[in-house]
Amino acid sequence: MAKVALIETKPTSTNFDKYFEFEFDRFALCSDSSVAKVLKKDVDLEISADDYDWLILVGAEAFKFFTRKTSVTEYNGKIIDEKFLALINPAIIKFKPEAKKSFEEAIESISGYVSGELKVEKLSEDKCYGIQDKETAIAYIQKAIDHPLSYVALDSETSALYCRDGYMLGFSLSYEPDHGIYCDADVIDEDVEAKMQELFNKKTVVFTMRSSTYSGLFTTLISSFQTLKIQCLCIICSMKTLALMDSNN
Repeated sequence: MAKVALIETKPTSTNFDKYFEFEFDRFALCSDSSVAKVLKKDVDLEISADDYDWLILVGAEAFKFFTRKTSVTEYNGKIIDEKFLALINPAIIKFKPEAKKSFEEAIESISGYVSGELKVEKLSEDKCYGIQDKETAIAYIQKAIDHPLSYVALDSETSALYCRDGYMLGFSLSYEPDHGIYCDADVIDEDVEAKMQELFNKKTVVFTMRSSTYSGLFTTLISSFQTLKIQCLCIICSMKTLALMDSNN
């Protein structure tokens, strides 16, 4: 059975036993619950991470102390450095009820990792890598063209969240399971564009759009090609983009 430690910022009355079916040791960065904001000088925790298979880090302070990362929300329910499991503080649900779903999903994910049902799969460098030269880009796109699957997955990478503030940095492309590349936009010239057009003439493109803020850059991307068959996995998409997608289909 995996040995697990749960670490909070300071002692609380939260009943974590109702969330997890496995046993765990419970700690706090600061043993004094009266401290309003726990600073580094307040930390009196004595623990060796090597003594545990998993350390569940509850809240931003505990998460930052062990991982040196600042956003526990971004990593909620995920593994960091093969040992640490991030979890938002359940107290936040009282003030932000919409966080309940994210908390519950993180509990399920953490339970899966501890039980062994979930595992982190690492891809070797020949399966996941970056492209920064024209020849490699064209060769990869040709492999995508020649592959028997009728779909490719495509995503744009940008310099900003809002399309009018940013520009294209590159794109991610995959044509088979557990395999993908990120291509720097600087390598795209007329030859690469022509090869991409050849790919789009043959394959259906699955494009993931996170929100309408990307629609401007996405519109620019797809309008550069004469034909493009798209299946768009989209949460929010502007009508302008949908109209252009329809016309290009």
